[in-house]
Amino acid sequence: MMHAERSMKIMMLVLCLSLLAIGVKASSSWSLCSSTEDYRVAVKDVSINPDPVIRGNDALFDIPAVAKETIEGGTVSLQVYYLGMRVHSEQDDLCVRTTCPISPGEFSIQSKEALPSYTPPGAYRLDMRIHNLDGDLLSCLKINFRISAPDTFLGF
Repeated sequence: MMHAERSMKIMMLVLCLSLLAIGVKASSSWSLCSSTEDYRVAVKDVSINPDPVIRGNDALFDIPAVAKETIEGGTVSLQVYYLGMRVHSEQDDLCVRTTCPISPGEFSIQSKEALPSYTPPGAYRLDMRIHNLDGDLLSCLKINFRISAPDTFLGF
């Protein structure tokens, strides 16, 4: 009887630790808007810190990329979706998010976003389009991420 009780406690501990590991993994993912398009800016990765994003705090988006040509400047357009509805749009100067001109080769686009404390927790999608000064599309990506409340456990 004592052995069965001990085994049950160990199984419960393993189950709880497994659920904890599942809950704290990174919750973001990204993809190009088109898998067949030959973008002039090749995005290598997207990292978000913290992941998941905590409402009421800053979130840092870092996007390392490779430019296939010199880029004198342009725009970064963002559209944020929550529950399938667009909840935020903005357009910024590309040179605010990175150093211009961008020479062919590796560079990084960075953005620090302050999220209001009233931001609803849940799954979000950010669509990002990068255009040059002539309005030509240089790259397009979709970023899926989660926003959590600071007082919740495991981001739920």
